[in-house]
Amino acid sequence: MTDARYARQIAVPGVGKGGQHAVAHAEARVLGSDLAAEVCALYLAGAGIGTLHVARALSDRCVSLNSAIEVIASDERNVDALAVEVSIGGARARFAPPPSGDQVRDGSCAARWVLARILSKRTAVS
Repeated sequence: MTDARYARQIAVPGVGKGGQHAVAHAEARVLGSDLAAEVCALYLAGAGIGTLHVARALSDRCVSLNSAIEVIASDERNVDALAVEVSIGGARARFAPPPSGDQVRDGSCAARWVLARILSKRTAVS
């Protein structure tokens, strides 16, 4: 992790170097391969998530955005709607945003949920 690359995120109150370090050491899985999944995956790649599991169709775009993260391509099948999973220190949580009809909104909502979970260090879904 280079401070220069993530300087804007580090400057955000509540994130700082510790928060960016937590993001860089977290693992997320984006289930799906539609536009919502792509938006979510690209947001997380840009944020510097440590390990990102995505559909094979999305992996090259994530790597081209941020080659400093580990991108693991998988063959996701039978995924009807976007869902994300986050793993922090062995604990996992899953979120599937209710479809709003706007896939960009849904994808960004899922990415924000992942980052909020990481930054709050909570993984239990309430």
